[in-house]
Amino acid sequence: MLKADGKHFAVAKLMISPASLVRTFGLPDMSEIFYQGTGQFNFEDNNLDCYCIWDYCQTDLYHGYNREDSFYLTEANLRKPMHKRKQKYPSVQEFWESEVPVEFKLACDD
Repeated sequence: MLKADGKHFAVAKLMISPASLVRTFGLPDMSEIFYQGTGQFNFEDNNLDCYCIWDYCQTDLYHGYNREDSFYLTEANLRKPMHKRKQKYPSVQEFWESEVPVEFKLACDD
């Protein structure tokens, strides 16, 4: 099948809730990118083109265990812009049960 990781070009980035993917397609396959992702969905269309949707660096599996809340509420962290702040990441189970849309990458073969 199609092997996707962070170094491969993503054809598109999709904002989808993980729980809706699980409801629609079932549990994801084991990710081939080790700790950078927690699951992927592989598809093949009528023209035998392969597609892969996967999460990339969205959980504490990649970022490490979360610290206590006071660590994220320090004055130095709150002064930083939102995209540079340290933040909590969900566990793998919390991630796949979440209804909040997150970014998934889509890759396809040539």
